[in-house]
Amino acid sequence: MMRIVIGSVIFIFSLGCSSESIEDTSTLTLSVSAENQVLISTPSPIASPIPVPTSTSIPIPVTIAQPTATLIPSPSPTMISLPSPTKMPSPTSTVTEHHVNPCLSVAEEYKKRCEEEVNADRLKELGQSSNYYAESFDPENIPQIASFNFSELDKFSRMSKLRSGVGHDYSFPSLEFDPDGLNCRSMKHYFIPNGVPYDNASYATTPHTFDWSLIKFFAPADGVIQDVEYILTPDGEEAQFSIQSSHYPGYYFNFLHLRLLPGLGLGSSVKAGQQIGTLINDENWGEIGVQVRVSSKESYFISFLQVVTDEVFELYKVRKVTSPLDVIVSKEQRDSNPLSCGGDAPPAARWFEGSSKYNPNEEYIIWQFESSDNWFFFD
Repeated sequence: MMRIVIGSVIFIFSLGCSSESIEDTSTLTLSVSAENQVLISTPSPIASPIPVPTSTSIPIPVTIAQPTATLIPSPSPTMISLPSPTKMPSPTSTVTEHHVNPCLSVAEEYKKRCEEEVNADRLKELGQSSNYYAESFDPENIPQIASFNFSELDKFSRMSKLRSGVGHDYSFPSLEFDPDGLNCRSMKHYFIPNGVPYDNASYATTPHTFDWSLIKFFAPADGVIQDVEYILTPDGEEAQFSIQSSHYPGYYFNFLHLRLLPGLGLGSSVKAGQQIGTLINDENWGEIGVQVRVSSKESYFISFLQVVTDEVFELYKVRKVTSPLDVIVSKEQRDSNPLSCGGDAPPAARWFEGSSKYNPNEEYIIWQFESSDNWFFFD
């Protein structure tokens, strides 16, 4: 995902990553600071003040009565200032009507998303519902809104933990994002298919036990497909997108590296349990991210298991997950054991230092792929 900060605002864009051996590539989200520096991922602009036209001076001549036949010169015209009317924006006005457009410098493919978020911010500031953001976020009271698992759980052997060191940094545009790249984390879950060996050394030489591209993915809740981005690959059109919950509009389920089913795309309504696609090819792992957007300046990533119903959680309990905490590295723990990131990846998806993509270190590579610090093993 990528964001662009203009002024004090951040634009939010979804991110993606793929798995190559033990690593994942990712698509990008930008952010631009008030000084026009690229910071990283999701847009969050703040609207500029509404320009109010200055008063218009209109000369009004004053006529003086003449009591006698003697001509008395009329005084000079008196200037009276009349204020010009100020037009206030309607709630549905577009970003460019009455404001300087902060999205002009955004890449064309992100411009529509940028303008949607600017208008959503504006509506919320006016006290009107934008149906885009959550009213608030309480980490101790997260609604259980996912009534269906996002994929076929029996096709996977393990899942990465929230804030793991797997893949690449995936924290933008949340409040945990570190623009300096000194304290990075993956705020989503990877799922490795069955048959993959537990040791990193055997990964590249072990054949797959089934075709990963046949793994099905489903809508976890009733919602609308949003934030769609397509990438043309040798395997076809790859999509990354979000499903925005219909009942909790600020909650988004982020999907990556999928082939959407025919007929589905931006704005499509889906029902919980409805199949939405399959993996784009036989190389990518399964992935799911859950984002709570309170505004373009305030966003959180949480574990998928924190939003599932008790019925869905039973699928994980069978696999020995006793609590969502089993698949979460706490913020305090990650902050006290920071992971740096960088390399040639986009700023919002930088590789972890020590991985095969950035300053490779064998000890880190083995830890990244094999350690229970990063993974919960189902078997």
